[in-house]
Amino acid sequence: MSTDTLAPQDVQAGGVDWYFYPWLGVQQGQHLITFSLDDGQSSKKSEEKAKIEEFTAKIAMLDHKARRCLSPPSTPWDEVHRQLLNVIISAHQKQYHAAAILSNDAEQTFQKHNQTRNRSKYLSGFLIGTVVTVAVGVLILLVINYIQDAFEIKLLASMLVFAGLGSITSALSRVASVDLRDETNDRDVLLSGAVRPIVAICFAILFYVLLKMDIIEIKGWQQNGTPWVFLAAAFLCGYSERFADDIVGRLQRGA
Repeated sequence: MSTDTLAPQDVQAGGVDWYFYPWLGVQQGQHLITFSLDDGQSSKKSEEKAKIEEFTAKIAMLDHKARRCLSPPSTPWDEVHRQLLNVIISAHQKQYHAAAILSNDAEQTFQKHNQTRNRSKYLSGFLIGTVVTVAVGVLILLVINYIQDAFEIKLLASMLVFAGLGSITSALSRVASVDLRDETNDRDVLLSGAVRPIVAICFAILFYVLLKMDIIEIKGWQQNGTPWVFLAAAFLCGYSERFADDIVGRLQRGA
């Protein structure tokens, strides 16, 4: 059953480089498996037909996801690819219990590699967002300094820096636990990482205004105009979205 023993035949049909079995082949150009689990007998029970349809759908879906997400002919793709070949062979031989176990194992292997890939994409998006945030932050400071002299530019700039530090700390400390196993859209993963530092500096500016105007009071914090309160609040804006959401929610409720 091991795919290590499979070798391509010389026959090619429709762009398919066939392996040992006429019902199992691989399209080398597109890196997709061509297969059939039906042995051609018409006297199958409805339960067996349902199993064949179920395995056919699962194999096809995972084959396409692996091709789209794991960049064939990479090592992660090849690992999933070989596991799928074993699933097909087991299902074709009517060893449905073994095929189900192998199918679950192939899915877990895909999720493991996709998780690693997506976490790297997430961090790449975060770095892109950080660069954009620096540019946006400088622009905001220049505009604020031009239109309103009452702002303490040095304090506000320090808050933006601390918000960025909080965002970086949060991203690095949580990247190992963020669940991206089932995410197959690269753009969504990049954007989810890129928006975090941008949101952090926006909340930091809001907190600067709210603290300066004494609109909010953070329980247990001695404010008295000390800059450390501003910097701590800015750091928490970047580190914890829940912290900022809680304060904004209190304002919306009029608390």
